[in-house]
Amino acid sequence: MPNQSFCFSVSFPNLVLHCVNCSLLHFGTNPLSNTMDSPPPYSPHPQKFDHGSPTSPSAPSAPELYPDITAFQQQPVTQQQYQQPQQQFQQQFQQPQQNFQVTVVQPVNPVSEVTTPQRMKCGTIDVGLSTSNDLELVTSFSRNFLEVKDGVMRVATTRANLAQSTAIPLTNRYVSIERKRIVVIQGNDGLYALRASGGIQAYEWLLAFSQFCFVAPSMEGYGEKYSKGSKKFEERFLRLGSDGILSWYQSDAEGSDRLKGLQVRGETFKQAPANPEILVVQLLLKGKEYKFRFCDSRTASLWLAAFRWHSHRKPYRRPHVSILNKAK
Repeated sequence: MPNQSFCFSVSFPNLVLHCVNCSLLHFGTNPLSNTMDSPPPYSPHPQKFDHGSPTSPSAPSAPELYPDITAFQQQPVTQQQYQQPQQQFQQQFQQPQQNFQVTVVQPVNPVSEVTTPQRMKCGTIDVGLSTSNDLELVTSFSRNFLEVKDGVMRVATTRANLAQSTAIPLTNRYVSIERKRIVVIQGNDGLYALRASGGIQAYEWLLAFSQFCFVAPSMEGYGEKYSKGSKKFEERFLRLGSDGILSWYQSDAEGSDRLKGLQVRGETFKQAPANPEILVVQLLLKGKEYKFRFCDSRTASLWLAAFRWHSHRKPYRRPHVSILNKAK
């Protein structure tokens, strides 16, 4: 194809094309357009002017818009001049790099990525041990450093000795709060009792264990307790702790006094055949019955399931609160 140079311009409303060969600005007008009085958006002088012919006295000439435009007049670009920079670029980057080497740095201790957040807790707390599942047999506590992480529990005398301690798996164990501030972790090999400084700290430890252990059921809600004195059902706020003690209050207010309570450990329960909304607590030790009525049969079934779970636990002989059915 012979090397030829040519000059061109295309006419559209408010459009200027830069010719490669002559380095001039071509102002074009479209005879079909009626917008003749607005300057192009790139114009440094936003005043109105006439889009006339390039020879019109009112038309802005190229030196007025760009005073140095005539200084950039160039000769036509030949095909050889156009292809020479491309050839130099390809030759430079297609040559193999002899001294280029990629070094991949591996982590020193690669660990598996954690996708699900897990709870972790550690601290100093009083720890008691028992080979049986009877908390009343725990008579002494010692100060230890405890850590709960990745489904295991570690107990050491000091934090410095924690790495040498034995990892105790928390699977197939359940956790509960006994006597208001003692966290009990029970399994087939016995129990661990953690004596916290208060109820808030006990619940913090319970939350840490809850991801790896089964949490003993606890319930709270309104129900009605049958009173033998008034011969009718009276509304009460019921609270079943994870230790298996059922207490009832006048209301759910913070300062509401605890009226009475009983332990559901070691007792039997049933739903009234004629009315499934009523639960009957049969006390085996004293031969009495206590009746509780709930708003519907579904709520009664939830309370019944929690009662039956605690019924398989050994009853308290020395409970931390007064109850109607203390074991002998």
